[in-house]
Amino acid sequence: MEYNGNLVRLMTEIHEYKGKQIIYLQYNNKTLEKLKFAALFHNVKYGCALSGINISETKLLQLLHYKKGFDNEIEAQVCGYRDATVLINEDYEFIDINYHSIVNLYLEMTLGDTETIEVIADDKKQCLIRRCNEYNDKMNHKSVNILTEIFEFMYQFIQSDIFGKRTMLLSRLLMQLLLFKSNILVTQYQSIDRLIFLDRSNGKQKLRKKQVDLFNFQSVLSFQDYYFMKLIESYEALDYNFQLILDTNITPKYRVLNVLNRSFDPISRSELEIMLADISRKTIERALVQLQKEVLIEKVGQGKATKYKVK
Repeated sequence: MEYNGNLVRLMTEIHEYKGKQIIYLQYNNKTLEKLKFAALFHNVKYGCALSGINISETKLLQLLHYKKGFDNEIEAQVCGYRDATVLINEDYEFIDINYHSIVNLYLEMTLGDTETIEVIADDKKQCLIRRCNEYNDKMNHKSVNILTEIFEFMYQFIQSDIFGKRTMLLSRLLMQLLLFKSNILVTQYQSIDRLIFLDRSNGKQKLRKKQVDLFNFQSVLSFQDYYFMKLIESYEALDYNFQLILDTNITPKYRVLNVLNRSFDPISRSELEIMLADISRKTIERALVQLQKEVLIEKVGQGKATKYKVK
């Protein structure tokens, strides 16, 4: 495969960040678990939103904490995506890359949509089986470039459209699985789908119909280029968060203000709690009160819909 200078630069940067992962993974386990939940929240919220499946933060938190079952089709789709995401997070080391594993992931995501599986054309099934075998063979070679193989596989998977209208949604889960199995764990702690959603929505709460499941890459190289940049942005955000966490001179008030300042949209207190995983709810509440007194931020909305933004 041919590489251009930019792709080589991006891959080098990703591998440098990958080498720093051990620093993150040695940090306080409680904080890491909170960061993983924050990423789970954003992976489910924005992974679904990229396919036009939108749900309120309150309901999403209830579903992620298993405090309620689903009451409608939208919530059922979110629950399926949640279950598949959790499965990957917890068991990725034990999930093989083959046709049956991908089908099982699809069934988990769709809460058992066997009808779609039953009508998959045999030529498409055989093509996916062959691609999985080729991918596994390549990954067994020490000289293989892991990143290019992952995203070439993903590009071909999306192009195959084997699971119809749910191919794109499944591809987001499959990408995480391939990254995790290659020890690229950043999306366990920092959602890449959130960055993609912000790109496409231009700061809007929802995507326009034509932006849903958008795949506008004309070549595998442009696909790799985009996702390599998003991986780097995810690593940069995670690195920045850890710098703030480890710097005892940076106050919680500044951390709250920094998050609000970096966001396109107003943010709720509950989402601030998720994004600032190592800071308690009471501390965040005090910071919000203080920042309002100093006229640095303002409230938007009322009651459960209350959010905050920089003035």
